[in-house]
Amino acid sequence: MILERKIKLEKNFFKIFFINALLNIKMINIVLSLFYVYRGLELSDIFYLGIVYSIAVLLSEVPSSYLADSFGRRRAVILASFFGILHWVFFLIADSFLFFAIGTIFYALAESFMSGTDEALVYDTNRELGNPDASLQKLSRYFSSERIFKIVSALIGAVIAQNLVNWQFNTIILIDLAASLVAVGFALTLAEPRHFTDLEKQEAGLIKDAYAIIADDKKLRITILNKSLIYISATVCWMYMTVLFVGRLGVSLIALGVVWGGHHLAIVAANHYLHNWFPRKTHAFKINLLNYLFLASIASFIVCWFGFSYKYLMLAFFLLVQFFVAIRRSIFSDLLNKQFKSYNRATALSLANFAEHVFFLPLLLLAGFLIDQNIILPYFLALVIGLVVVVFFHLRTDDQHFKLI
Repeated sequence: MILERKIKLEKNFFKIFFINALLNIKMINIVLSLFYVYRGLELSDIFYLGIVYSIAVLLSEVPSSYLADSFGRRRAVILASFFGILHWVFFLIADSFLFFAIGTIFYALAESFMSGTDEALVYDTNRELGNPDASLQKLSRYFSSERIFKIVSALIGAVIAQNLVNWQFNTIILIDLAASLVAVGFALTLAEPRHFTDLEKQEAGLIKDAYAIIADDKKLRITILNKSLIYISATVCWMYMTVLFVGRLGVSLIALGVVWGGHHLAIVAANHYLHNWFPRKTHAFKINLLNYLFLASIASFIVCWFGFSYKYLMLAFFLLVQFFVAIRRSIFSDLLNKQFKSYNRATALSLANFAEHVFFLPLLLLAGFLIDQNIILPYFLALVIGLVVVVFFHLRTDDQHFKLI
């Protein structure tokens, strides 16, 4: 490999890390549900915005990653950063469900163009550099990028927006907007890794072949369902976090900012060393263990809600729910990347994400209905989803399929 090419590829890890980090500062998240309510939305509208997001993802996920496979990961990342800018512009001016929906659509486009593309870029860069066996380590550290700035941004956002007035909300949105602009600059300097494309296979069709990989492998479909359903259940709980803990339970916004930043720090640390955890155990074993811990945490939260409503203990269980789900992601990423081929990797990964949002639609609709009945009912929905996964989509640790992965 020519030395100059190698140097450019090695810089990809640094650049894509900070692109993703900048796009995911999302300082508004610490007060997001309160921000929605301040701007006139109902709690159920928050879940309905999630449905808008999922529909937009379903329409754009596979085409965006097809473009990434066909015309370059770098171009897709640039477009993702640009759509991220438009998302923040609309959130800055939004004062109705319609404007929030438009902003959410741009957010979905940003996520779609980044989803699968970023993993494929990291994985193929690592492969071209001749280090395919280090993929779990690289992917684990890459996924830390989503949270590295959130360690401090949650607290900063809580401090800035502590009075929950409009200029404070706008200030933290402008910070997120500025970060997206910087991300575009990094994206323009990425080096495109080789896709190792087999011309005959590419002529057969990227989407058709990627679909066939998933359709022909029952164990792979179970893996995707395991990944998706647990993630959805955790997201349902997160979507109205601030309304529940600050608005209903009376947790200090500053305290929430501190512990939420600490939560992201714990995930970054866990991802950094994840490849060393249970080195002799399969990916399936690790995922099943994390699923059990997730289920125990959400059940404990519900017991506390009805048994002894101590707000900080419930907050601790909520943080554990989010932690156990978050650290599964890089394990699933390594598992799925090794099942897909370089030439259609972004497309195949996006098909997996596409399936996730198919389930998002009815479950978010149900969550929106449930929260209108009682604020705790979405947690019961999350618990039921977790039980379904543990019972019906358990990954077999003795299966050779997963051992090879």
